[in-house]
Amino acid sequence: MIAVTIATPDYADLAHEQAKHFAAMSGLRTSVIHVAAGDGFRAKLDLPNLAPRGRIVFFDADYRLISPYDLTKFEQGCFSGVPDPTASAPGDEYFVAKDCRTHELNPGLYLNTGFFVCDTSSNAHQRVFWHARQMWEERARGMWSGMADVTEQTILNCALQREMVNIGALPVAWNFFAFAHQHGFCQFPTGIYGIHAAAVVGAEGKSRHLNSLHSILQWNKTPHAP
Repeated sequence: MIAVTIATPDYADLAHEQAKHFAAMSGLRTSVIHVAAGDGFRAKLDLPNLAPRGRIVFFDADYRLISPYDLTKFEQGCFSGVPDPTASAPGDEYFVAKDCRTHELNPGLYLNTGFFVCDTSSNAHQRVFWHARQMWEERARGMWSGMADVTEQTILNCALQREMVNIGALPVAWNFFAFAHQHGFCQFPTGIYGIHAAAVVGAEGKSRHLNSLHSILQWNKTPHAP
């Protein structure tokens, strides 16, 4: 098993910062794949061709693993991640919920793709990525005009659910982002493993957010004198 993230030029420093945290907490060989500006989302759908074949833990450049864990314990054969907490939101304010309704996706299995575990040597998982790349190209030609998401997330989830692979739904503690908690979509979990700067703008803003939240969570775990 290896860990991989993807970095466009503006997010290269952020990606390398998080890669160091990930390697330290997981003990896994961790790589940063550099791609051209504007290619980050599409590159995630090309993981079987950009990374070595085998079990992969993927994390976004704005995701930080903050607690040690043996990630090889995750169930083999599953495409595992944390269901996006906004998937069941009412109305059309949140793109995840809107896309789940429009494309008839199960919101309980709609993963936030900022952190997931897959196996690029698996034929089933290779089909998921192939299917997603085809959808990406079709959307570029205007064939998915009803899709609210402009990233790869809904496309990858469509491929996952339509290929009917075994999806492993992990607790929110593996991919906690403050936006979801602040807007009432999830409880503040105990024993957080990973934090995500989703909805925070810009590389500098994301770095500050991760550093601040990480410091707060570390302080809360540290014994203090009465």
